[in-house]
Order: sequence, then structure tokens, then C-alpha cells
Amino acid sequence: MYEYNEIFYLIDETNWNYYKSVSEFVFDDITKFYISRHFVDNEYVEIKEFNDFIKGTTPFTVFDVIESFDGHTTKSAQLENEINAIFKLNNINVELRNGEIHSISNKAIGLDDSTKINEAGLEELIRMAEDLYNKGNYSYAVEKNMGCF
Repeated sequence: MYEYNEIFYLIDETNWNYYKSVSEFVFDDITKFYISRHFVDNEYVEIKEFNDFIKGTTPFTVFDVIESFDGHTTKSAQLENEINAIFKLNNINVELRNGEIHSISNKAIGLDDSTKINEAGLEELIRMAEDLYNKGNYSYAVEKNMGCF
């Protein structure tokens, strides 16, 4: 996302000139609608700045950040291509299309056993997500998948 964090030169109604980055626009957008939170040392605390979105947030918050970022950058098509490549690479059945996250399949999450997963804990997260999805706990399954990033 840092590549797309453009800075805009703006003028307000009083002719005050200032700069505002895409990440500041995104943070303002999200805080207009809800108090976003993330986990810090097993505590669920309010997000105070954009960089807090990077760790410990819910999948829904991550999707909101992606959608808002796409709406503010001038490189929207390039961002969509990169985000969709990440989703596809990680077998996440959603895509960013016209600034919105959409499901592209109703299929169950499957594992490719021929792929070697070298990171400790990653395979367990994927298996947990698959079990949760099969039991109908879709929100928790997505959360476990986002933990894989």
C-alpha cells in the first residue's frame, strides 16, 4: 500500500494550503463510520493512526482499508491488479472490482498438498480456516486466512 500512498496538495474554503496523504483520507473515511480496533498484546484497542491497521485487525477492517485506499489513489487499476494477485496467490476467493471487494466463488477452501509451506504456523492457520469454513463460520475463516498474510 505504501507505493500508492500519494500526497495531495489541497486548499480549503479559507484558502489554507495543506497536504494530505491517501492513508490520511482512508483513516478519516473509516473513523467516520465506526471505531476501528486492533489487537495489541491480547488487548483490543482503538486504532489511533493508519499504521495500526497493519497488524491485529479484523478481515472486515482490512477489506474496508483496501476499498477506501482504492477510492483515493490515482493508480486504482494498478492497485486492483496487485490486490487481486495477492488474493489469488493466497487462494482467497474474493476480488477487488471497481473499488469494492466481491466474493468470486462459493466453493469451500481447499488445500494444495503439493505446495510446501515453510513458515511455522501458516499451515495450521490455513487448516483452521478450512475447518471453520466447512462448519459455516465464514467470518472466523476469513480472519484466519488474513492471519496468513
